[in-house]
Amino acid sequence: MVVLSNNDGCAIARSNEAKALGIRMSAPWFESRQLAEEHGVVALSANFVLYGDMSDRMMSVAAGLGPALYV
Repeated sequence: MVVLSNNDGCAIARSNEAKALGIRMSAPWFESRQLAEEHGVVALSANFVLYGDMSDRMMSVAAGLGPALYV
């Protein structure tokens, strides 16, 4: 599995299997795409809006657990 950056420009996270194939971190996706497809590597687009929303929700829950929260 590979997670791609905004606009699917480059790999920002890779599974051990993707690393073993030689898919490099920050490499332009167009350079690795064919190799990934040949080996069945799944590429997913990052969703930073969702990550931010989930983080905000978790911080709200954590804030209710104690008097002060520093992150």
